[in-house]
Amino acid sequence: MKWFIAKMIFRIIVSDEKKSQFDIQWRLILAQSINNAISQAKEIGYSEEEIFSSANNKTVEWKFIDVESIDELPELNNGTLVDSVTHEEKNPDGFIQMIKLKSCYMHTEYLNTFVNV
Repeated sequence: MKWFIAKMIFRIIVSDEKKSQFDIQWRLILAQSINNAISQAKEIGYSEEEIFSSANNKTVEWKFIDVESIDELPELNNGTLVDSVTHEEKNPDGFIQMIKLKSCYMHTEYLNTFVNV
């Protein structure tokens, strides 16, 4: 068995709204081959289609469009690189400060969760 990552696209249709919304999801799929992984991803996508009423009494439809791409993941080990993006920033010091603040917040939230258990 191999791990694959599937990029799946859903359309969100809300009655009386003209804007187009799409939900882009990346799903892990465990399968024997890429063909099996594609089939499983499509099966998952179609199984999650639904129509429901929102809190505003609007009809909301989640419609599965398709699997846009699928890739086999490398052997998963601690620290395995899954994705990487190069980001250009006009204010590098501000960017680094923002990352440090987010990290501090994440650690604080984790500690609060741990203490409240």
